[in-house]
Amino acid sequence: MGSFNIRHSIAIKLLQVVFVIYFSITITMTAIHMYNEYHNAKTAINQEIVELEKMAKKPLSNALWLFDDGQTDMILKSMYDLHFVTGVALVSKENLPIKSLGDISASQEISHTFSLELESPLGVQSLGQVTLFSNASIVLERVKSNFYFIVISAILKSILLWILLLWAFNKLFTRPITLFARDIEKIDWNNLEHSAFIQNTKPTKRQKDELTFFQESFGFMLSKILDAKRELESLNASLDQKVQDKTQELLAKNIELEKLYITDKLTGIYNRYKLESVLNSEMERSQRSGHMFGLILLDIDYFKKVNDTFGHQVGDQVLVKLATILQNNTRKTDIVGRWGGEEFMIICPHTDAQGVQKLAESLRVTLSQSSLNGVQMQTGSFGVTLYRKEETINDTIGRVDEALYQAKNSGRDRVVFLA
Repeated sequence: MGSFNIRHSIAIKLLQVVFVIYFSITITMTAIHMYNEYHNAKTAINQEIVELEKMAKKPLSNALWLFDDGQTDMILKSMYDLHFVTGVALVSKENLPIKSLGDISASQEISHTFSLELESPLGVQSLGQVTLFSNASIVLERVKSNFYFIVISAILKSILLWILLLWAFNKLFTRPITLFARDIEKIDWNNLEHSAFIQNTKPTKRQKDELTFFQESFGFMLSKILDAKRELESLNASLDQKVQDKTQELLAKNIELEKLYITDKLTGIYNRYKLESVLNSEMERSQRSGHMFGLILLDIDYFKKVNDTFGHQVGDQVLVKLATILQNNTRKTDIVGRWGGEEFMIICPHTDAQGVQKLAESLRVTLSQSSLNGVQMQTGSFGVTLYRKEETINDTIGRVDEALYQAKNSGRDRVVFLA
């Protein structure tokens, strides 16, 4: 990319132009001078007003003491007629207005108040107060001619400096940067290989300023981006394949996990969680469409005796065998699951009282005629009911549980239906 030479710095070139701005200091100094002129003129007017107090205080006090209105008016008017006085106000010792001339508003920038007193055998007598007013316009009038020259000179200098600065910045900075920005806009980011910036990254012996150095650095950066892009595309292709593999693996795991979540581990049929979910769904569908569904709850008779006599391993085999019998002897639309322990539940959609009782009786007979390893299977007691519209699912479960209870208490190995 080559090295950067400070001798060809844009900053140096700009400093050579900006050196002319030094003359702006003249404007600053002139402004300070203008302020001093204004301040001195204002101070002079204040001093003149104080001197006026010395001349007018005694005659005005005598005129007030003698109640000589003519003399008082003459003195006040003579003060007001002075070019630096814009207003005169006379008030009594009780601060009551006696006479005023000119502008005596609070907007006057300059004011001076002095008391009118007269010495008598009884002591110093207060007669009132006089306030003299002046304003900035009087001050400006004194320095007006100087101000005009200073302002015109400053404006001309400022215009000249702005022209020179605009020309310099346009030539050395704005135009090159604009051209550089337009070149960047023309870059085809999908085809960086053919970018002029990348093709011009080879070192050159020509003189370089900051902008040239930056342009070459930008081209070098683009070449690095191009290398990174190629590497990223390669990594993305590999990553896409890995993501697809992992996604398929995750889907398979999710399916397996969902199956484990709703399946009874021992028997392989649905568990209680799944049965409760189906019951709620059937209840909602029944309330919408009016179709009834039946519920069968069965319990293996004397199952504890099986565990006590043959052991829990055989008891587990009986449960698995019963699950197989139920699956093989119910409709495809029926939902078979293990409710808990040796209790199993069958949800029978789109059926009536006769149909659900017939299925329960068929299952009871099949179970009583089945054997496990040549040994007679246990019988089962069946509770049967139908869902009633507008009732809760807990009401239905409670009723089928009561039907099972009656079946076991009335001799077992039977079906009891509660409407």
